[in-house]
Amino acid sequence: FVGALNLARSEAVRRSHGVSIRSSGGTIDYASGWKVFKDADQDGADPTTASDVLRESNGVSGKITVTRVTRTGAHCTGTYADATGGDPFVVFNSRGGNDAGGPAFFRICDAGNSSVKGRIVQVGTVGKVSLDCATVTCP
Repeated sequence: FVGALNLARSEAVRRSHGVSIRSSGGTIDYASGWKVFKDADQDGADPTTASDVLRESNGVSGKITVTRVTRTGAHCTGTYADATGGDPFVVFNSRGGNDAGGPAFFRICDAGNSSVKGRIVQVGTVGKVSLDCATVTCP
């Protein structure tokens, strides 16, 4: 998933126009898959032609979840909650920035391995993809 975020950002810069990553189901749940696609109008809507899709993933296997979340408070000491009603996409502009007006957060958990803490991946406003927290308790 992190590789797909980095691909979307680098392709936006390389192509000099918007590129988005969107959940396959159109919800905040990315575990069932995602698409990276050319998005010239930067609206995050599903691509209209198959040629616009740069990469598509069928999702993750097993009990791994990838969910868009919001953060309240400081990094790793704040609270992360499902982004109910949030956008099921992230748009990168021609300079690689995140066009959401603020950072986007994703919680990645493995329900099949309770000894491993969840991770929060952040897409900052400048588009940098980074680890926000590595000690999140998974739902």
